[in-house]
Amino acid sequence: MHTSLTLLTSAAVLYTGAMALPHHKRLAESEPWHLSGLSVFTSADGSRNNSISFDVVDNNAGLQADTTCSRSVPGSVENADIFWPCEDNSFNFKWDGTTLGIQRFYTDTA
Repeated sequence: MHTSLTLLTSAAVLYTGAMALPHHKRLAESEPWHLSGLSVFTSADGSRNNSISFDVVDNNAGLQADTTCSRSVPGSVENADIFWPCEDNSFNFKWDGTTLGIQRFYTDTA
């Protein structure tokens, strides 16, 4: 009988301890972003604005977003060092003429 009482007491302590710990669900980037409509225009003689534009969709739970990113300038849109903001300013991008870099900033409050 003494053994049973000890097991019940231990179980109650473990249960109370587990209930005291808050459960937080963390945001996770488990799904890929979807990029569509990529268009890059570079004028042959530099007399027109050069441009880049595309759409990005993030379907990750809690992080859903759909935005357009674009830039139009009289000079080159190629710049490996500077990120430019998208319509949803939590996203930004850079284009070096070969590689498109996209990043996103968000706060996980969990």
